[in-house]
Amino acid sequence: MYLTLNSQLILGLQYQKEAKLLCRKIVNFFSLLSTTYEIGVRRLGITQELLSLVTGLAHYLKILIRLALTASLRLVSNSKE
Repeated sequence: MYLTLNSQLILGLQYQKEAKLLCRKIVNFFSLLSTTYEIGVRRLGITQELLSLVTGLAHYLKILIRLALTASLRLVSNSKE
């Protein structure tokens, strides 16, 4: 049992990079939104940057959801054994 908990902790630490990147993208997204709102500018550059940030958010969110579902399936299969 100790080995299982230890391996789960190690697996959890491996995915911290994706979680940090997602948080960084979220902060950048809201920062850009607040800057755009304060300035009130509608430029093509801002639109392109928003699109890029939203695409990055979706990418990292998809990765984290996939990792969480895979880990939960692994836990379920290990608990049945």
